[in-house]
Amino acid sequence: MEEETLSSNKAPVPSKIGYAVILAVIMILVLALIYLWAPAAPPIQPSATKLVVEAPLEAKVGSAIAVTVKAVDEDGRVDKTRNDAVEVSITPEGLTDLSKIKVRLEGGEATVSFMVKASGKAVIQAKWIQGYSFLKTGSTNIEFT
Repeated sequence: MEEETLSSNKAPVPSKIGYAVILAVIMILVLALIYLWAPAAPPIQPSATKLVVEAPLEAKVGSAIAVTVKAVDEDGRVDKTRNDAVEVSITPEGLTDLSKIKVRLEGGEATVSFMVKASGKAVIQAKWIQGYSFLKTGSTNIEFT
């Protein structure tokens, strides 16, 4: 009678569960590497669509005031990439020492200062002249007393 012997040089065969575990570990490692090495999405830059004029509601005759013009997107965020040319005007003429001036936005903003000469209601308007793309005109009302 012959005796059966077990071969000791055979490697154990993993079960189906073993294959699933190995596959899961490989997938986790691949996803972790992608997450660590993939470049982060750049932050969303606002894309300006209009000019906004910020000024006090009123000012005294003889005082100096500053008006800020900003290039903003539809959510009101300043587009810091804008360096457009803008014309700022104050109507009616004669209420201030300035009636019209051209300025350049720097980082999406520009400030204009002027002296109030007479009392009355005025409109301060910022109109786009030149730059990356058209910006809607912005304006605000101010009363000089």
